[in-house]
Amino acid sequence: MLTDIVYKWELNQIKNKVVGGKMSLTMKKLALVALVLSFMFAGCTRYANEEELSALKDTQAASKKAQSKLASVKQERRTLENTLAEKEKELAAAIEEKAAVESRIK
Repeated sequence: MLTDIVYKWELNQIKNKVVGGKMSLTMKKLALVALVLSFMFAGCTRYANEEELSALKDTQAASKKAQSKLASVKQERRTLENTLAEKEKELAAAIEEKAAVESRIK
């Protein structure tokens, strides 16, 4: 692109203008201007475009939905764990009752 052409031209000019290891003041200014221009043409902006904003909103909606689903799954897990604990108590009671019955039979 334009920045590549300017960069190559500047590099060539710098190679040609360097005398005794020092660059002239004009070359320094030109290099600085080229550097500033290359950042300006880089296409970076401070603001998001409509497509990026839409993607952000979609991502936020998906995140909220996932968090809601996570909360409901955690609640279901707590319910199932409580049910399991109750059933384990019932099983332990049944095992004790079975042992008591077997001891009375013998």
